[in-house]
Amino acid sequence: MAGHDDYAGPARDAEKLWGKGDYGGALDCYTAARLAFLETYPGGVADPILLELKIGAARCLEQLGHLEECVDLDSEVLNEQEKLLKPTDENLLMLRETLAANNTQLGKHEAALSLLQANLKVLESPYYGLEHEWTLQTKCTLAMEMSSVGEHHQALILLEKTLYVMAAKHFPHEAQEMVRAGIRMVQDTLKKCAANEAKDRAILSEKLSSAPELQPPTSSKHQETTTKKKDSLAKDETPSKISKTPSAVPESAKEKGSQELTKSQMYNRENQNQQKPSKAKPITDRTRSRAGSCGPSIQPVIQPVIQPVIQPVIQLEKGAICHNEDGDERDMSSERWLREIETFVHSWMPQSKVNDKIRIAILDTGIDLGHPYFDEKYRKGSTKSRREIVEECKSFLPGKKGDEDAHGHGTHAASLLLRLAPNAKVYVARVIDDDGKIGNPDAVAKRLILEAIDYASDPDHWGVHIISMSLGFKNIPESVERAIKKATMVREVFIFAAASNNGPTDDYSVTYPARAMMVFPVFAASSQGDLQKFNPNHEHKKGLSTLGVNVTGPWTRHGSKEKAPTSCRSGTSIATPIMAASAALALQFIYQKPPLEIEGLNRLKGIDGMHELLSLMIPLYARETPYFIKPGAWLRSKKYADKKVVEKIQHIWYGQIT
Repeated sequence: MAGHDDYAGPARDAEKLWGKGDYGGALDCYTAARLAFLETYPGGVADPILLELKIGAARCLEQLGHLEECVDLDSEVLNEQEKLLKPTDENLLMLRETLAANNTQLGKHEAALSLLQANLKVLESPYYGLEHEWTLQTKCTLAMEMSSVGEHHQALILLEKTLYVMAAKHFPHEAQEMVRAGIRMVQDTLKKCAANEAKDRAILSEKLSSAPELQPPTSSKHQETTTKKKDSLAKDETPSKISKTPSAVPESAKEKGSQELTKSQMYNRENQNQQKPSKAKPITDRTRSRAGSCGPSIQPVIQPVIQPVIQPVIQLEKGAICHNEDGDERDMSSERWLREIETFVHSWMPQSKVNDKIRIAILDTGIDLGHPYFDEKYRKGSTKSRREIVEECKSFLPGKKGDEDAHGHGTHAASLLLRLAPNAKVYVARVIDDDGKIGNPDAVAKRLILEAIDYASDPDHWGVHIISMSLGFKNIPESVERAIKKATMVREVFIFAAASNNGPTDDYSVTYPARAMMVFPVFAASSQGDLQKFNPNHEHKKGLSTLGVNVTGPWTRHGSKEKAPTSCRSGTSIATPIMAASAALALQFIYQKPPLEIEGLNRLKGIDGMHELLSLMIPLYARETPYFIKPGAWLRSKKYADKKVVEKIQHIWYGQIT
């Protein structure tokens, strides 16, 4: 019998090859791992490990363009997962979503509609709700799919209802605009259908008017009278022009006429083909033919409809820079806030037994490790400097080093992580140019997906628990969405991203990736929990805020005459690493509390569990702004932490999230 390594080894190799973009090699390894697993466990056809291997193979097939085989494999996994998982499980919903998209590309609209309707039934349940972002996204995708098979009227109604809910709940303007674009597409198609029908009627009318009129059947007596009249009229005609047939209709016309329909019959036949489709009716061959007669069909907008195509330049969050001459540096409230948390964390850390298990990646402008700030000891009594606890720096920009930062923002953000989560392992990914831009759109997908996000979340590379991204851009390609879903839902990584500093009235209020479904959007507040005017719309179910005003930290030495330059900054991009550090502290607390150690943490997977944990960090003075998070607020009292917090965590552990 084969051993564990017979399938685990090829599985690890498959992950490595996938990360390198060698999908053919990864597919071969996944296949070998599946065969080895079945040899070891012949009865394990429904084992979760085997299902994960099948999903990996399916994704390789998808990348290689073998959609038929990919759909078949995903369908097998779906059949088994529907037996094993709860209907509300995110992995199950995600698999249906992917399967529906691939079926659409193959033209299997009946299967795609069935999968989307199954998802919508779950999403509309109280567990998610009618106003949930995922529910509305699925409705948009379903509507466009319906339109692609000719159900234009039903699609239009569904889109209009969805837009009404989004407007009532103040969804971002760009999300609503994408739904409006879908509505306009359906309306244009209906106009084309009407124009095509009018054109067909005109052609039909012209044919009928030019065709010889057929005579009705006559009696023998009437026929004889008609013949006499014809003969009398023929006296004035040339003999060669007189028809010899009693009805005076050419034989060719009689043959053609025997196959023609009358106007009444033709329009009756048309009306039968133009009946209004019924709601939620299964797609049939007749439905498909009806779609074909209505002109060009609309291809559905593939996941997600509320996230449009990427723009040429992606800007780093600008933030509101606090100028020294304005006196903002003399406002010490933020520094006192940070020192209070820093003191508390250092006093609490010795109790933790597994601090080094928490790994955080920061995707930014890099880090200036030569700055004197990183020479300082990372905590009192330690022999290690801050520089030594930065595990690795890697640049995903060609010709750049990861341990350099010509901009300064990454250095500032990394210093906050090291300051508030000193026992976490920090990894720095340089993805932003010196001028604060990511680059051209073709390089963005490769840099953020295939390299930075994938590398950071890959267990064979950094394998981080948390990713901090103080960057944002207006639009997003589907490939970026897939990478984030893989990191958050498959590899169970928590991602925090800056919500933007554009204010609530900006057209693109919450930027991407902060507005993605499985990402925490981070907002900025003062040390007292007061939200700032530069924040976008804060009515976001996952939205969290923390300190992001007048925060001083080390800045790059590049272009500076100072030996140890600093900068005072404000913005959601400054709040993001503080929120990531808060999440690290929460995970460290869970790891050290028996019986909620590693097994317990597995029950806290997902964005809802982490949101609940961070919500326990709301200080008493900030109750009026319920999303404000202060690290350690629920750990300050040992009695409270041991009883109340653990009790609440157990509620999350057993799935009783309130």
